Amino acid sequence: MGPATLFKFYREAEAHMECQDNLAFMRHIKSGSMQLIVTSPPYNIGKSYEERRPLDAYVNQQAQVISECVRLLSPRGSLCWQVGNHVQDGEIFRSDIALRPPRHSMSPKLT
Repeated sequence: MGPATLFKFYREAEAHMECQDNLAFMRHIKSGSMQLIVTSPPYNIGKSYEERRPLDAYVNQQAQVISECVRLLSPRGSLCWQVGNHVQDGEIFRSDIALRPPRHSMSPKLT
């Protein structure tokens, strides 16, 4: 079963969209081939389209996504990664802070 294509682009287009698991999609793309990656991963707050996970499991899963994005970026590429807050047992955690250790262990440096 192939991925569902959201939009059909002309061959000359430099953009492509797919609707499928992001890790499965990215693993087939050549390393260093992306100039720009824009993503807004699930916030892990229990929306209908996401599976709510404990914070440590969410951080581990997102670290895999960030690592794969870094692999795809060209040396001068950029990653725009939009995340929200994680709420667990009434406590609010900023997802960008929770993911700081995995991000800073990767190269190139993400800020």
